[in-house]
Amino acid sequence: MHGYNLQRDFDTGGTPAPAEEAVEAEGERVYNKSILCTGVMTLKKIYLAGFDVFAEDAVQRGREMKKLCSEYGFEGLYPLDNECSSAQEIFRANIGLIRSCDIIAANVNEFRGMEPDSGTAFEIGFACALGKSVYCYSHDMRTLREKLGDVDAKGLFVEDFSLPYNLMLSVPSVLVKGDFSACIRKIAEDMGNL
Repeated sequence: MHGYNLQRDFDTGGTPAPAEEAVEAEGERVYNKSILCTGVMTLKKIYLAGFDVFAEDAVQRGREMKKLCSEYGFEGLYPLDNECSSAQEIFRANIGLIRSCDIIAANVNEFRGMEPDSGTAFEIGFACALGKSVYCYSHDMRTLREKLGDVDAKGLFVEDFSLPYNLMLSVPSVLVKGDFSACIRKIAEDMGNL
């Protein structure tokens, strides 16, 4: 498999180098899966779903998440990249970002209760309906039964499929135990970027 040295190949029109020679370009890692044979660089886009947008440092978190995506050869799309003020504008803008992405990386850690953020759950479902690859990450990948028992606090039966979340989130997703960086690393492995 061959990769490219971006500095040499695109600035000087040089011949592509083998991947092992193209690992470093001005201190940056170069990923051969991000470059088409035409010589035009295209990055896989990852929509960064999750309740991180509600944090006090949400903008900084987004910058850090997007930077990590870039380090692995991806373009991160963060909901706060959009400048919107109304709920309708935010909805339309986020739907647009999901439509434009290739992959969704979703933070499904507990949010305001025992379940993931409901907005994130919607985004996962919408991405699945569009045929996008979905990766969900959480620090707690115990099964629902391990977390809640056979019956929850309201007396409702807890499904027993040995999954950490409702089957509608768990089945179509690649589940990653850990934080955002573990998720991006897994995506990079699966895409051949490592």
